Amino acid sequence: MQNKFPSEFHKQCLKHITKCDSTIFDNLLKGFALNSDLLFSANLMVRNEEDCIERCLNSIIPFFDEIVIVDTGSTDKTIEIIESINSSKIRLYYHKWNENFSEIRNYMLEKSTGDIIFTIDADEFISDNINVYEFKKTISYIISILDDEVVISPTIIDSTKEKYDSLARIFKNSSSFYFYGCVHEELRRIDNIPLKAVSLDFTLFHDGYESKKIIGKNKSDRNIVLLKKTLKMERNNFRWSFFLMRDLYIFKKFDDELLFLANNCIKKIQTGNTNTKPYERAAYVYIALIFIHFGKIDECENIVKLLNSSYPNNADSLYIEMILDEKKLISANKKIEERMFCLKTVENSDSILNIRKAVLISRFFSVKLQLLNFGNFFPLLYEVDGELAQKIIIETEKMVNVLQEECMKVEDSDIYYTNLINDGCYSG
Repeated sequence: MQNKFPSEFHKQCLKHITKCDSTIFDNLLKGFALNSDLLFSANLMVRNEEDCIERCLNSIIPFFDEIVIVDTGSTDKTIEIIESINSSKIRLYYHKWNENFSEIRNYMLEKSTGDIIFTIDADEFISDNINVYEFKKTISYIISILDDEVVISPTIIDSTKEKYDSLARIFKNSSSFYFYGCVHEELRRIDNIPLKAVSLDFTLFHDGYESKKIIGKNKSDRNIVLLKKTLKMERNNFRWSFFLMRDLYIFKKFDDELLFLANNCIKKIQTGNTNTKPYERAAYVYIALIFIHFGKIDECENIVKLLNSSYPNNADSLYIEMILDEKKLISANKKIEERMFCLKTVENSDSILNIRKAVLISRFFSVKLQLLNFGNFFPLLYEVDGELAQKIIIETEKMVNVLQEECMKVEDSDIYYTNLINDGCYSG
């Protein structure tokens, strides 16, 4: 991407772009068209949102010329709260819920009169650090240049502080667009032309997938039922297979169906079908985690190799590899414990090498301490939250203290300590 901008206007608009294809960026850099009179419509689907609807609306009212809300059957105080908010921008409609999110989203498009659509959920709200003028100016500029070929993604931060910048939320109000899918719906063009994506640093906060809210709205069971329905409608679209596999894992539905989906997703990726590409990395990550859950360690290691090959130095691979390492350590520890049990029946005289029982015990503790080798680990604690780091240190000290107490019970402890020092495992 170029560093020199033709004008201060371009610089102010393009500074908010966090991700896009270089060709798209060049087109934006060269363009000068801007319709400053573009109207913004927010689309908001609601049902029993009394806990969050007021927060959402108060955050978006300054940014939009109209707010199209469609209620699908609220039985709480959602409607009462919406009607209590004094804003002429709000337009409230009602639509029967037919187990299809796309149906409602397409209905909202029909009811929207603005030039630009921004879809937002009731459990989201716009950061109060965003400047309204820059928000509208930047989005208007991008859509004025790229028209209905572009979709824009804001930065979404969830309750765990994870960031997402590839969810298409902003686009031109055009008959070219429609939503498809009963859940995790996808924005598409009627001519099937691939959409150009631009990500911006404008932030939405989202807390709808906190555990209490998932349980309260039965999101897990609902999503799975609707994904299965969508997959039947489009069996060859990898998107639905991936999301079904992911949601089954996230919502802890561990059964044969999940394992079947994981293996099936691998086969689809290996065919080289282009519709797997947008989900390939995430699919590898969840497949690896699924294999770990089902104890398929060799298969998991093969997936991690594929992940590392396509996406070197990624944090997900490192995390999964550490889980695998932990399982290997646990397995090794179990074997050591089994050998310790054998020590109780070993006699000093029963050895060709003249190995005394104390030497065996010292070797046992030497291995145990090597499994607890924290030498290179402690400097990393400086990068961890202080309270968490303190907990790790306390637990580590407990483990070492237990070993030291066991040491004092061993016969011929002088031989034991001599062996540990020679092995470089103990310096206390």
